[in-house]
Amino acid sequence: MTSVPEGHTIHRLARDLNASFDGGKIHASSPQGRFDAGASKLDGQVCDGFEAFGKHLVGHFSAGDVLHVHLGLIGKFRKAKGDPVGAVRLRLAADDVNWDLRGPMVCDLGDPDLADKVAASVGPDPLRADRLGAVPQVEVFVASMKRRRIAIGAALLDQKIVAGIGNVYRAELLFLCGIDPLTPANALDESELPHNCGSERS
Repeated sequence: MTSVPEGHTIHRLARDLNASFDGGKIHASSPQGRFDAGASKLDGQVCDGFEAFGKHLVGHFSAGDVLHVHLGLIGKFRKAKGDPVGAVRLRLAADDVNWDLRGPMVCDLGDPDLADKVAASVGPDPLRADRLGAVPQVEVFVASMKRRRIAIGAALLDQKIVAGIGNVYRAELLFLCGIDPLTPANALDESELPHNCGSERS
């Protein structure tokens, strides 16, 4: 069964891309041709680093350009050897490494505000420190859950409540916390909500 990569996968992808490019000049191209304008802007810039917000990947570049990628159901962003083959939306390359992006749901280039817009579009990400303000992520998560009458199993998949959780982590989290996935989210008090299981892994 095909599913959208969960947040931990995108965080790992960001780390791998940083290991390849962070602080170095990149060469960008769009072999498929669908991202020619964006690739032309990125080509020759220094990569200032990638980060993840839940299932969203954000790349920062020296001229202020921000790359936003959401892989969706079929997207892949992987190391590649040799000339690009097939429908490669974006190739990022350095002297000794190539990364090919294929089939993403989103591949956009914008100004520095784009990173903030992506971050604001999702709920707290348990795998990163709070970036959006002074309210702790756990408090935001608890307040959001207390407003939901839907089942906790469904609420955990709502990316505006908590970012990055998919079917696998939802099932494991609820099992570890001993919570019936059909329990209404707002029927759980703060001590029962599964934020402790998530925050211990952040």
